[in-house]
Amino acid sequence: MAMTSGGSATPPALRVPSYSALSTDAAVIGLLTLVTAVGLAFRLPLMGDSLFGDELSTFFVVDHDFRGMLAQVAGPQEWTPPLYFAIAWIFSKLGPDPWLLRLPSLLAGVATIPLVFVFGSKTVGKRAGMVAAALVALSPLMIFYSTEARGYALLAFLVLCSTILLLTALERGNAWWWALYGALLAAAMYTHYTAIFILAGQTIWALVTYPRSRKAIVLSVLLAVVLWSPWLEQYIADATNPYVDVIGSTEPLSPHVFFRDLLHFASSDGVSPGLAVPGVAALVLIGLGVGIGVSSLFLRREFRPGQQILLLLVLVAAPVFAEGLVSVFGPRVFSPRILMPSYPGLAILVGALVVSRPRRIGILGAVLLIAGMFIGALSVNRETNRRPDFTGVVDFVDRFGEPGDPIVYVPWAGPGAWQSLEVELGPGSARFRDQFVFRVGAPTLEQALHIRKPSGPGQYPGLLPVDSGRVANQVFREASQGRIFLVTPSPLDLEEMADGAPSPVDLEELANASVPAASIEDFLIALPSSWREERSLTTYGWLAPTVYELRLTKRRSGAR
Repeated sequence: MAMTSGGSATPPALRVPSYSALSTDAAVIGLLTLVTAVGLAFRLPLMGDSLFGDELSTFFVVDHDFRGMLAQVAGPQEWTPPLYFAIAWIFSKLGPDPWLLRLPSLLAGVATIPLVFVFGSKTVGKRAGMVAAALVALSPLMIFYSTEARGYALLAFLVLCSTILLLTALERGNAWWWALYGALLAAAMYTHYTAIFILAGQTIWALVTYPRSRKAIVLSVLLAVVLWSPWLEQYIADATNPYVDVIGSTEPLSPHVFFRDLLHFASSDGVSPGLAVPGVAALVLIGLGVGIGVSSLFLRREFRPGQQILLLLVLVAAPVFAEGLVSVFGPRVFSPRILMPSYPGLAILVGALVVSRPRRIGILGAVLLIAGMFIGALSVNRETNRRPDFTGVVDFVDRFGEPGDPIVYVPWAGPGAWQSLEVELGPGSARFRDQFVFRVGAPTLEQALHIRKPSGPGQYPGLLPVDSGRVANQVFREASQGRIFLVTPSPLDLEEMADGAPSPVDLEELANASVPAASIEDFLIALPSSWREERSLTTYGWLAPTVYELRLTKRRSGAR
């Protein structure tokens, strides 16, 4: 084994067949550029989606000055560290567009594609690295969270950078590389607490594999601890936050959930229900491609994984095991998005298995695998698999409404003070002030922060029962034009609901969306005036929002 001047061993590479079209540096750079461009092309359309879910918390947090932003992250609003919020806060100063909050994720997600090639080249060779880069470019999970205004793509990027720097420091033994490695460990921990699982795994691998570098490894870890220690007190507070186990309270980890989330991590976007992403055809192709690669293990008379293969196995297995263990005995942290930092390691492992086959079989496996992932990438951009479209709702209101027409909004669960429709209307803008927005089924942030921890399936701390009758009277008083707009998370038969007939809405679907369906029905019945449905529009998304224009007709007898 070769030694560097710094006294550390050069990591051995896995030997793979020499066949490949990647015979020159120009070909490598050109193909990698193309793969990265394809990855960017699949991500850009999602950047214009309406902010939704946890992104609403990011929007609320950065809507403060810098001190206020840090105070919100350190308070009960968030239980994740501040790095992504600080970067998003800076980007938010470039303009009012909400997509700017997603820009850090986009940059990190796209940059991860060529970095995976670099990591693969350092461990298992350029051919496997290129296949892995293609898998990351086309991964539904990596695509979706590269357009999410949360820190998951940044976390995956920083962990990957730290792993590459670890290998570089082991090769060169330079103190500056070790210092940079320690700084990246701290940065990853400032992005998400669960980074500890994969960082600990790779550090233990290095300590065991390179005993001569143990002093440098320990010193770099101590540097990371020192850099991260100012946040330690807040971490303890976050660990006791009553909402930290929201996912576990609604769906505890079980064998079914465990294997479902692993499947979604490997092939889906982690949010779409069932097999909508990537689809059955894509799963078949992916399975055939992976099967061709895995079969190479059984055709070899002897298989001795090198040290770098062991590192890749640690990067994939350590978070799965650790997060699963924590989720069994504590709050549920196991989910596809939290496993994202393991995806580069998984992609490189699969790429190495595929290219280790004889030429024709290896090419067939790679083609099947990439074709399946390509279909999955297409499915992420399908309208039915996108975030709910509230831009279309606002366009409908602008087209048929007048300033001052009240909007009754039945939101999906959102942890921020602003809800998706309100963000689209533009908080603080003249257009928002011209509209009277009334929520049915969602409290203000202050109310949400003081309610009890959810205690069963279908419950979410962002929603509370409301007095629909009081809201109906307020809406009636504000509807000077005799027109109101009702926005619901899915199409409803309003006439039957208003007549007091059994609700035609899919209660199970709305329960899964954390929306109290009874609030909609109660509101319509409580309106002091009769009404008719003038027109409506159903947009797109997981729960396609529907907007109704209702015209008030005459005051009901007995109404106050």
